[in-house]
Amino acid sequence: MCIEEVNKNNHPVHVLNANGYNNLVTNFNNRTKRNYDKRQMKNRWDTLKKVYTVWKGLLKHASGLGRDHVTQTIDASDDWWDRLLDFMEKEERRMTEERRMGDDEKSRTSVTSPAKKEEKQDSARQEIRRMVALICADGAKPGSMEYFKMLDDTLVGTYGLQSTSQMSSIESLALFLWMLGAPESNSQAADRFERSVSTVSKKFHEVLDCVDRMAGDYIRPHDATFTEVHDKLRQPRFWPHFKDAIRAIDGTHIPVLVVEKDKIKYTNRKGYTSQNVLAICDFDLMFTFAVPGWPRSTHDTRVWTDARPRFANYPHPPHGKYYLVDSGYPNRTGYLAPFKEQRYHVPEFQGAPPQNMQEKFNHLHSSLRNAIERAFGVPKMKWRILLAIPFYPNPETQAKIITACMCLHNFIRDSKLYDGHFDRIERGSYIHEDSASYAGGNASSSSDRSCDRCDRVLLKV
Repeated sequence: MCIEEVNKNNHPVHVLNANGYNNLVTNFNNRTKRNYDKRQMKNRWDTLKKVYTVWKGLLKHASGLGRDHVTQTIDASDDWWDRLLDFMEKEERRMTEERRMGDDEKSRTSVTSPAKKEEKQDSARQEIRRMVALICADGAKPGSMEYFKMLDDTLVGTYGLQSTSQMSSIESLALFLWMLGAPESNSQAADRFERSVSTVSKKFHEVLDCVDRMAGDYIRPHDATFTEVHDKLRQPRFWPHFKDAIRAIDGTHIPVLVVEKDKIKYTNRKGYTSQNVLAICDFDLMFTFAVPGWPRSTHDTRVWTDARPRFANYPHPPHGKYYLVDSGYPNRTGYLAPFKEQRYHVPEFQGAPPQNMQEKFNHLHSSLRNAIERAFGVPKMKWRILLAIPFYPNPETQAKIITACMCLHNFIRDSKLYDGHFDRIERGSYIHEDSASYAGGNASSSSDRSCDRCDRVLLKV
């Protein structure tokens, strides 16, 4: 009966929804002639999941055992049971001793000697190494632990990330990055980090809130007055014709899972549900403004028109400067669009150079504006949760995840450290965001999937 409800899509986020539980209670009581309520059924569901986990462990570590149909239990020899009981007794003694040692440690004086301080620092390094090993399937690259610690120090020192009795800040951050980069569900993270599902969910949202606060400082223009001219604009092919270009604007779609009643407004022209994300980036591929959360059925111009007067931090172009936009946006003061009904994208000119002044302008315009396509492509390769953000009861959570990925993108770029995904983007003369990440909401190419797990989840990701 549980499988029936899963097949009816009444199991969207690792637990049955209200309809699923109601159907399960009704069908179970009808078939068994019992009178169980929803709470009893939920307890039974949780018990069955635990039994299933034990059963999978037995299949993996104790294959070959049979089942005694008389006693309705495992059919194993006395030696097997003795070994199991002996192991459990040893584990219980080990855990009791660890708890006792922990209590003794808390009761000691708070005065820390230099040797004790070094011991604590070494313990912290060991924990970072262990967390990096958990989230890096193929092993961490040299320096990865230092970069990971850099982000942890930033979140703890400035944005309120805290260690608790349940989990340290280092482990919370590792869990958060692993769920963004893999991506993985709460239950998979709970299995990986050996924590309860409720703890995983709680810690994920705690780190998400901290990174969301961090985004306010990292997703903004570095030169608020727009007086600096980027080195790329000084190249002979662009100078002096594009010397007043300051940034590029565009929208992108991020696949999301939504409730049934919202599917129509979130369904895009490719047939799957997604959010429309407006973003501005500079020519260093760093995001300076972002607005996630709009249904994908909303046109890019509608999102942009709403954002300009609505957000006080919208970076309006100063007099004489302009943003580069595509033909979907209006060509007006402060916003420069290409000529319509002419070739525009760079690949269209391969083997066929521009034939007139309009096409030559479009070619140069597209080469510069492609910075926004590249900027979108990097987080979609790095943070695989952006391939399909799972459903959350609070719709703002999906928007926060998008913002967090863009903030981490800027943090990595601002660190000036080598990054495989940025290097791959910069080596290409032209990359479209979809070709760099996914097509039609499906998984990425085999070359993308071969990227090191460390390159997806750490700061040297």
